[in-house]
This record gives sequence, structure tokens and C-alpha cells, in this order.
Amino acid sequence: MDNLTRIVQKELDQRLKNLGFKKKQFIYYKQWDENTYLTIGFGIASFVLPGHRFVSPTIGICYVDVSRLYEQLSGREILKNIYPTVSEGLGYIMPVKTYKEWDFVENQDNTATYDDMFNAITTYGFAYITEKDRHNRIVDFFKNREKAPCQVLSISYFLNGEKEKGLQIFNDFIERMSKRPTDEEIRRGTPAEKMIIIRYDSGYTQEQIQEMEKNLPSGGSLVFVGAGYDGEIDPEYLTFAEKYRLL
Repeated sequence: MDNLTRIVQKELDQRLKNLGFKKKQFIYYKQWDENTYLTIGFGIASFVLPGHRFVSPTIGICYVDVSRLYEQLSGREILKNIYPTVSEGLGYIMPVKTYKEWDFVENQDNTATYDDMFNAITTYGFAYITEKDRHNRIVDFFKNREKAPCQVLSISYFLNGEKEKGLQIFNDFIERMSKRPTDEEIRRGTPAEKMIIIRYDSGYTQEQIQEMEKNLPSGGSLVFVGAGYDGEIDPEYLTFAEKYRLL
């Protein structure tokens, strides 16, 4: 770790300690109530500009009851590391609703920058845990992630007394992933001449692919579709879904 990053990290440690946070590996956490932890993680970019460290906080919530049931169904330990159930970049829960980072500069007084970042953390990060109850927060987190496996969302429905809704999420995902998508579904309206789809089992040689690339029209592209899009489902996911079904 270089000196500037060490200085930034030390200040983060101290300020979060003053706010009552503890640290486990790379996650800072604070118990909010018996079922909830607030977590904070920091991305620190050192490669953008010499003498600068760009820091982007991520706010998370670890729900103990969700994590325990996830461990039961998956066989994985996540609670011991206070792994967040949901998390968002701080900028996305601020009014700006976009990626946000703070610039700390070497050999300068960065007090105002620290103050501004921690004001955002205590204003918007703390509100993230209090604005909504567990179930509504999880539903809100997954509302634009319809194609994700969403085991956590299914668990939340179960804990909310709506097991069938959670089961439907598993059924929908399994049905969707069991079908090999057509070229038309992958293109989503893009003309065939503008998007040439090459599947992992198409049999094209490297020379043929290079020739296709040369003959692409302006703005055209080659899209390579791997075996992961061949209607195969992770066996661990199927096991998880079956255990959920038996709850």
C-alpha cells in the first residue's frame, strides 16, 4: 500500500470508528438493531491521476434473518463476514443518482473533502437503512434486476409469509434459463447485417471469423455467445430452489 492510500485509509478507519463502526476484512459494519447491520465499503482508485486517490463508498445492509436462511439453503457461510444482503454505491442513493467519488490529493489538506464525504454517508447512507423495512428494501433493490437469480428476494418473500411468490421467482428463472435464446432475442431488434452472432459451437474457424469482421458494415459488430447461454442451469441453483420448495 502506497503512502497516500495509507493516509486515506487511516482517516477512514478513524472516522468510522468514531461513528461506532468495526471492521472485518474490507467491510466496515455497525449493528443497527438485532436483525440489521449497516455496512460500508470503499473503492480506492490510484491509477487515474498521480498524487490523487479517488474514493467511492458503497452502502450495504446485512439482514441477519435473510443471511441465516440463505446459509441454510446454500451451505455457504456469509453471516460471519457481515456480507451485505443489498448494497448500492453511495452516489446512487443521493439526489444525484449517479456514480460518485471523492478526490483526495497528496500533500494537501483534504479535511473539507473528508467532511463532505462523511456528511453524505451519515445523511444518505444512514437513511438507506431506515427509510424502508427489510422486505420493501429488498424488493426495491431487485426491481430492476428481473433477470438475476434473486435467491435473496425469494427468501424475503418467504420471511414475509409469501412463499409462493418466492417460488414463482425460482420457476420463472429456471424456465427462462432452460431455453436457448434465439438470434432474434439476442439482437433485440438490431438488423441481422449489423450484428453477426457466433455461438461457441458454430464451428467457424479463426480465419472465417476474421473475414466476417473485415466485412462488417459501419457500426456493425460480432457477438460471441458462450456455453453459458445454452440452456444450462447451475446445479447449485437448482439445489437451492429445491430446498426452498421444501421449507
